[in-house]
Amino acid sequence: MVKNLSIGRYMETNSVIHHLDPRTKLISVIGFVVILLMASSWQHYVALTAYTFLIIFLTRIPLTIFLKGIRPLLRIILFTAFLQALFSGGGTVFWSWGPFTVSEFGLRGAGVVVMRFSLIIMMTSTVGLSTKPMDLTDGVERLLTPLKWFDFAVQDLAFMMSIALRFIPTLFDEGHRLMKAQESRGVQFNEGNFFQRMRKLLPLFIPIFMGSFNRAQELANALDVRGYVSTAKRTKFRVTRFNVTDLVAVSSLGVLALIYVMF
Repeated sequence: MVKNLSIGRYMETNSVIHHLDPRTKLISVIGFVVILLMASSWQHYVALTAYTFLIIFLTRIPLTIFLKGIRPLLRIILFTAFLQALFSGGGTVFWSWGPFTVSEFGLRGAGVVVMRFSLIIMMTSTVGLSTKPMDLTDGVERLLTPLKWFDFAVQDLAFMMSIALRFIPTLFDEGHRLMKAQESRGVQFNEGNFFQRMRKLLPLFIPIFMGSFNRAQELANALDVRGYVSTAKRTKFRVTRFNVTDLVAVSSLGVLALIYVMF
């Protein structure tokens, strides 16, 4: 699971997607998800799938990296699709027993669930893999700048995001090392049913939480020593600006919206 984690994992490649403004990526992903949730025909899903694979190709990151990102949530996706197929009626009925029915529309709904989850995970992974965590938080801060007019602590929110994105991979790596240490002592995490596996994982949570609290305390002390003030006005070392490539990237969503309207 640690190797499949894309949050906070930046992969350096000299691609067009990497050079886009972080705000462009965030706006594009939000627009993509909105169009995906509104999609209702096979033409929509074909266009959305082609768009997703085009973006992945432009990132110059291997497709297997994105497919592995689906693996940690695969059971949840399949379970949701199973419920959709079992409790949704309509069309030709293939199997029925009491309140449970497997019908044509139910199977279609299950396929839609799998398609939507998979495309959302792969598209959001393009943002995490092609954007440095600091650039991503800077993009969020710039997008939320209008909220400062309502006395919203945008800078504090961006700072917390940067810390979270920085330490999420670290916590997962620490959990992975703890699992390896327990396996060297004879613990088999892959044996037993679901509840037995969860019971074996419980002893790992305490050291992980204690380690995260210790890191938070050390970080707070370091900020105090350096005189950090959250309300201070700061300049940006790297100022990002929209260019023609960003305009083309945002405009590509207009093509998807046009396909949605036409079909």
